[in-house]
Amino acid sequence: MKRRGLFKCALRSSRAHVCCHLAAARGRRSAGMPTPFNVSSARTHALVVIAATADSDLSWLSRAPRPFAIVDKIRDKIPNTGLDASSYLWWIINNYDMLPTWTCFMHPHEYHWHHPYYSQLVSMALDVDKMGALYLNVAHDREGRMLLYNKKPVKELNSASNQELREELLGLTTPFSGNVTYAPGAQFWVHKSRVLSHPRSYYQRLFAGLTDEKHALLSGASRFYQKRPLHVFFAEAHWHTIFGEGEHYVLPRKHYHDLAVLPAASWPSMQRRLPCDTPKIWERRRNCTVNVTGWSMRVDNGGNTR
Repeated sequence: MKRRGLFKCALRSSRAHVCCHLAAARGRRSAGMPTPFNVSSARTHALVVIAATADSDLSWLSRAPRPFAIVDKIRDKIPNTGLDASSYLWWIINNYDMLPTWTCFMHPHEYHWHHPYYSQLVSMALDVDKMGALYLNVAHDREGRMLLYNKKPVKELNSASNQELREELLGLTTPFSGNVTYAPGAQFWVHKSRVLSHPRSYYQRLFAGLTDEKHALLSGASRFYQKRPLHVFFAEAHWHTIFGEGEHYVLPRKHYHDLAVLPAASWPSMQRRLPCDTPKIWERRRNCTVNVTGWSMRVDNGGNTR
């Protein structure tokens, strides 16, 4: 039997209300949907938390290799000022006492400029126990090389203002050199021990600051990136610091293909045609179609699978 539309399942606990969405893929059955995560049981070893809105296309999750939960900004009434950061922090605050061993925070699009080569499904399927690190940002370029920036967190603010934000929101009192080394994109795996290294009040304070539309230093919009609120850029540059990495993030691996992935046999196979994004294509809203077969979902610069 064919089904259409948006499938919704409410995941509830005493502390959180999470909505898990699965968009049926153009009339195909949704048999590949993973078992919804029961927040109150916290029995899963690794969980993927996806920041989304009700209109996000989540059909690709029908082939998800791990349990996932969707934090819906509209349904859960989460301020959008911090974009993905406010959703991530909302999840941590509301599930602080029930965290799985590993949590992956990611965006609702399968491909984007900061992950154009490998599908999000592969990032979901990384064998985190073999990763050799307790925090891993999964951003990579069109050739699969892991991305790393070295620049001022909020370019619109001077160094003194950036330092003031670091002290106010993160409690960092170490001298600020002017630049931070970080991986962009704000999509990462993190171990429970790193999250619990801070009390819940730490995340509550950070959430309040990153959702404050009238914040003295962050109330403006970016001049460089689609007029987005400055809050999200500050968070993007400091996730690694928040979760216990050094001031300047050091990549555990230089290339994505060096990361261990769960055996393909352990999760649904994927075979269909789908759009892919590269930075320039994404910016210009051009379409790039690739053939995808098997679990690796790798795309080269010409838009071809390897």
